Amino acid sequence: MERGIATSTKPENSSAENTENTEPTDKTGQPPSHFVVWLWIQARRIVIFVIGSTVVLIGIAMIVLPGPAFIVIPLGLAILATEFLWAKKWLAYAQDHLKNLATQIAKTSTLSPQPPAAKQSRRGTAPGYPRRQPVEEADADWSRPLPGYAPPEFTSPKVFQNAGVWADPADITQVTRKLLTRTPSGDLPVSLDPHGFPLNPLGRTGLRGRGLLGKWGRNQAGDPLVTRFDPVTGRLQVLVIERSDSGRLALPGGMVDEGEAITTTVSRELAEETGAHIRFEETQILFAGVVDDPRNTDQAWMETTVLHQHLTADQSQALALQAGDDAKSVHWMEINPTNLAALYASHADFVRLAVRKLQGHPQLKQTIPELIGVKLVSSRTERD
Repeated sequence: MERGIATSTKPENSSAENTENTEPTDKTGQPPSHFVVWLWIQARRIVIFVIGSTVVLIGIAMIVLPGPAFIVIPLGLAILATEFLWAKKWLAYAQDHLKNLATQIAKTSTLSPQPPAAKQSRRGTAPGYPRRQPVEEADADWSRPLPGYAPPEFTSPKVFQNAGVWADPADITQVTRKLLTRTPSGDLPVSLDPHGFPLNPLGRTGLRGRGLLGKWGRNQAGDPLVTRFDPVTGRLQVLVIERSDSGRLALPGGMVDEGEAITTTVSRELAEETGAHIRFEETQILFAGVVDDPRNTDQAWMETTVLHQHLTADQSQALALQAGDDAKSVHWMEINPTNLAALYASHADFVRLAVRKLQGHPQLKQTIPELIGVKLVSSRTERD
């Protein structure tokens, strides 16, 4: 009778399993103590805290010193957030704040701030206009009571003659469209006086009626702003016309026809007044809103959309410039503080915005103060 051979029931791979389930060992082959693990974790947290806090402090210093604080501070918080719950909360707050800031920048990249003081609207004169009632800047706001404010009323006979063509009827109650104004938040309804007349968003102007403007409320225009570097001197220039009505230097531009796209208006007006044919379909809006214009009144005002196109030397030399329509002459004007001061209405402000857009261009040799007489601070401009 043969004896059975005893076999082991232990799996062959048990040694491998045991190896996988064993705890890590130190050089002596013994598992590390809990104290060593705790010490390693604390040391790691201290290192992360020191590095993260240093980066955050550098970012805070960059708020007042040159540097991208809005990038450095979140970076430091992200380092700290790998170990600390409070840092995760602050990082989430910073991310939300940056997201809101990016949204505001996106809105203001195409809708720029309004001119701070409507000097030409309150003190300027246009052909045929009567003398305005004097209005101090502090009294311009409609919400501020101004006893004795009784400005003269003026609407050009030309406006009455073109009622139903390009001008509104004299009776405000016959105007059926919504009376709106452009703001950084989009088109918003304008305020009305007790008689239903629209109120100029820039405040009192010292004159009632519509003046030379056809529409009650906003009168929409489009202005092409074309720049280049002088092929000879390399200095930055802007294309300007001499207006036939006032003799002032100005950007080309004109009124938007009913139902017309702003890009069509800008291209058409540029061709009519300068002979230049440029397409603006892919051009970003430089400015859109109410402008400080000497034709403005309490109840009618100019709003414009400015499209900027910067040309290469070859593109600018290919233009066949010839004054026409409302322009007596057309030429390239060097951008400097003296020349900007001579421009019509708010056009100097638009050129300053274009210079900001070109800041950092490899061909830009002049400094910002040399060009426009201002120094840039964040998204605003301040006089030197």
